[in-house]
Amino acid sequence: MINKITIQNFKSIKDRVEIDLKPITLLFGPNSAGKSTVIQALHYLKEILERYNTDPGKTNQGGEAVDLGGFANLVHRAEGEREDHYKTKSIKIGIEIEEDELIEPEYFDNKSQFGGAESLLQNAGYDPYYLEFTIEWDNTVGEPILKKYEVFISGEPIGCIEMAGWNVDDLDDELTIEDVRTSQDIKNRGKKPKFKLTKLNLKHPALLWTNEQITDQEIPNELLSGVLENFQDVILD
Repeated sequence: MINKITIQNFKSIKDRVEIDLKPITLLFGPNSAGKSTVIQALHYLKEILERYNTDPGKTNQGGEAVDLGGFANLVHRAEGEREDHYKTKSIKIGIEIEEDELIEPEYFDNKSQFGGAESLLQNAGYDPYYLEFTIEWDNTVGEPILKKYEVFISGEPIGCIEMAGWNVDDLDDELTIEDVRTSQDIKNRGKKPKFKLTKLNLKHPALLWTNEQITDQEIPNELLSGVLENFQDVILD
């Protein structure tokens, strides 16, 4: 169940707001107070998560009844700002979720690098967790991209994934940035952004090794070596 939604720089909402949600939630207010903005933010997030559609017009859920008008129309625009203001701003939408059933931890294929990861979370699926998404315009390809994905458990940050460039290994080495930006052939070849885990809070209380009965020597060495080798900003304090 979604307990809370956080919205920033989206439609009529400029500054960050948090709205608590219940099984039945009613929104009241005068015209232009932001009631429809909350609903549209949920539609937008659903488009991103289910279809990776960061620039939606009509939505899959809303059909003909909901037309978000694309990213340029969704970014908050202050009076007097230029028409291309959306290229220098970011939208942030977050949701807090509380599960009714236990979520089984993910298993990693690369056992040599992430051995022991399947048993890290001691209360996985029961503690409320918060996900926040940052969407920004990318000038390289001329479209909005999900640039950052942050995860919190019980109010404390546990990890952050950020965009780190584009997968262009299969493209011509002589292509310039302008070629990537303007070539429709490239746009149709399934380009994919590269992401990197930039923060991992190894001291988070939800992690198994923070239990008083577990010593430093019992922390999975394979997992720690993989974390320290591959992640540029591991939180150890």
